[in-house]
Amino acid sequence: MKRILTLILVLLLLALSLLCCAKKEEEDTNGQDYFNARVVELQDSHVLTECTDVCNSSLSIGTLVSVSCEVTAATGFPDVAVGDSIRVVFTGYVMKSEPPQVHPLAVYRMDEDGNVIIE
Repeated sequence: MKRILTLILVLLLLALSLLCCAKKEEEDTNGQDYFNARVVELQDSHVLTECTDVCNSSLSIGTLVSVSCEVTAATGFPDVAVGDSIRVVFTGYVMKSEPPQVHPLAVYRMDEDGNVIIE
């Protein structure tokens, strides 16, 4: 009886680990890094943000990051206000400065539930 219970437990753990891996693959960003952030300050050429969620990025939660308003690959920088949540997609290169700087490929506003708003 113990062997059967042990086998069932092992199979359940294996199934759970496969489900977790499948979910991770769904979040693939085609090799691009991104992070979620809260807008702290608006400037003419950049936006100062505080990293709130790290998704495929070398940045840490709570890090202040300067995000350039010149977006490389998307249609432009969305209209944002201090306190708004955004997702910043970038190549993974973070300029070593104080605060660190990134040049985004795309920037998206996010709703209260953490979902990207496509405009």
